[in-house]
Amino acid sequence: MDAKNTTSARFALEDLWLTRVYEALATYKSASAEFTRILTDQKSAPLPAPDGSLSVRQARMAESSARAEYMRIMKIFADLTIHGTIPD
Repeated sequence: MDAKNTTSARFALEDLWLTRVYEALATYKSASAEFTRILTDQKSAPLPAPDGSLSVRQARMAESSARAEYMRIMKIFADLTIHGTIPD
């Protein structure tokens, strides 16, 4: 592969992973907003919901999982763009 094709392939790979970064960030922001909403709803309710702590735990786990995935994708993108490491 010549230098021009190699550069084009590298830019295409970076664009692909940048798209994945944005998608993971959107997922994380959505999960974080849902966690905040559930927590706010629970605090403002006159009586605790029967499954209140369960819904908070589930929302917190979803937020944590989304954050971990975002961080994983950010690391892959950083390794690609800074160090030239091609992801598996």
